[in-house]
Amino acid sequence: MILVATDAQLTSICLVWTQAIPIAFDLAATSGLRASQLTASAADGAQAAAGYEVRKRTHQGTAADCKDQGLQFLPMVVEACGGGWGASGLAVWRSLGHLVAARFGDTASAEVERILQGAAVVLQ
Repeated sequence: MILVATDAQLTSICLVWTQAIPIAFDLAATSGLRASQLTASAADGAQAAAGYEVRKRTHQGTAADCKDQGLQFLPMVVEACGGGWGASGLAVWRSLGHLVAARFGDTASAEVERILQGAAVVLQ
């Protein structure tokens, strides 16, 4: 079941993924080429997405507010220039790949690769 709520400053998607608690996904893109991220990104290409995931969780208490409402908050952050996903976003795509593989019979790694390639095309 998918619930979508929108207003002037917010679009949220709540997906009842399994029998666990509902999940509020926050999709975002960032860039490691921003002046504030450039040095850290040169040392670690995954830093921009990882740092923005942390910011999304803590900004205005979003993760805590979701928890109070019985939701799991998952920021799904992609680094726009390199295309890498943050850890929680990548975990979501991997979980989805395993579910698709179990349903249609291909390997989980092949399904995850297809999902990531499709997301990359959409984001271009």
